[in-house]
Amino acid sequence: MLRALKSFDFYGPFCYLVGLVNHNGNKNDERSSALKEAGPLLGIGIELALYILIFLMAGRYLDNRWDTDPWLTLLGAALGFAAGIYSLFKTVSGLDKPGNRNR
Repeated sequence: MLRALKSFDFYGPFCYLVGLVNHNGNKNDERSSALKEAGPLLGIGIELALYILIFLMAGRYLDNRWDTDPWLTLLGAALGFAAGIYSLFKTVSGLDKPGNRNR
């Protein structure tokens, strides 16, 4: 029993769910490398939405403070969209370079 506990290598339940580790506890290298390559792409949509939301809320706050409704809200949404698109292009263009795969 003690020998079994010493040799037990815990990877966590998430690794079993996504297939990084098989039932014997061995790592699946093909699947883990595919997830590493897809990693930067998985958060692009959330990142774009967060840029828009943060800038939109900042514009809304400034509109309420300075009574310039709706101009700063629209400006904030436009700036958030531009920042999100810039981040998207920066992420996608970085994937083309062989040295930037594991960002």
